[in-house]
Amino acid sequence: MSCSKGIEISSLKRMTEVIQQEIPALNNRIAALSGPSISFEVAEGKPTAAVIAAYDEAVAVRGRTLLTTSRFRVYTSNDVVGVELGGALKNIVAIGAGFSDGMNYGENGKAAFMTRALAEMARLGIAAGAHPLTFAGLAGIGDLIVTCASPLSRNHQLGRRLAAGEKL
Repeated sequence: MSCSKGIEISSLKRMTEVIQQEIPALNNRIAALSGPSISFEVAEGKPTAAVIAAYDEAVAVRGRTLLTTSRFRVYTSNDVVGVELGGALKNIVAIGAGFSDGMNYGENGKAAFMTRALAEMARLGIAAGAHPLTFAGLAGIGDLIVTCASPLSRNHQLGRRLAAGEKL
């Protein structure tokens, strides 16, 4: 199971693609877990929902069964591409949202930016084979909201720091 919300820089592959390439014996019996889940809140047992996507429904159901608790609710999906891209692309948007906050552009401007960015995320996802509704769920707008709005988000913090003139 991939819990990484990113893309391999050298190949532009999603993490499940990288794992499958490195371990061909998996035969696509691999899953991706994503959604609005700030790691230390999960560790503290705060209520969290996520989505596990797999090409093989039995893999997704098994992952859901193993991971679900009274405080960590896991939903299943067969849209591996959409779940992974939602988790990766929202990081870029969160940097922009943090930059907007750092520049004091206001909530209206940030909301417009996030809304248009979500539409672009969905278009990119569709072009890559994702289902558009995935971006309206936990791995899309859910993760986008927590990452763009939370002061706990590292990507949001990076955007604020860039707005303040810090260099990478």
